[in-house]
Amino acid sequence: MIYKFNVEPLTIGLGDSIRTNWQVRGEATLLIHDRRIPDADTNARLRELTLVVQKNGKEVSQKVQVTVLPNGATDRIVFRTALHGDTLVAAGYNNALRWGDAFVIRTTKNTSGRQLEIRHAGKVLHCDDGNPPDTTFSSTPVKGEWEFRSLLSPAEKSNHQLAPERLAIQITVQHH
Repeated sequence: MIYKFNVEPLTIGLGDSIRTNWQVRGEATLLIHDRRIPDADTNARLRELTLVVQKNGKEVSQKVQVTVLPNGATDRIVFRTALHGDTLVAAGYNNALRWGDAFVIRTTKNTSGRQLEIRHAGKVLHCDDGNPPDTTFSSTPVKGEWEFRSLLSPAEKSNHQLAPERLAIQITVQHH
């Protein structure tokens, strides 16, 4: 039986270590398998850690995936929108367990198809979709609170169903 199986952090750089701990009943074996992420535009890889526990001829297992990112890898930050007056707001917390303290932002790019105000780490960026990547958030942590704001278009004001359900940005990360 597996009572607990923890792996931290869930995103690492090429030379980073991870911490694992588990609480089981039976004989435990930890299997580690690296594979390339399909369709990834970088050299990102998945490190799959599988804890296998055997006791009395029975076997149970639990798998955790850790993302291994090279410098310059890209990722998307996406949040669901909520309507506040004439403004779409998409906000949330980018998972600290996934990102840990090892990664900071190199660049940010608006991929939402509309003008955005992006807030993170006490900084604000106003950007149009299609602008080149921006360095306003350079050296700020990937983890933490984010907020994206966008005014409704005239068509969206008259029919809220036309407003997007999510807003997204693309970040380039740097291991530090």
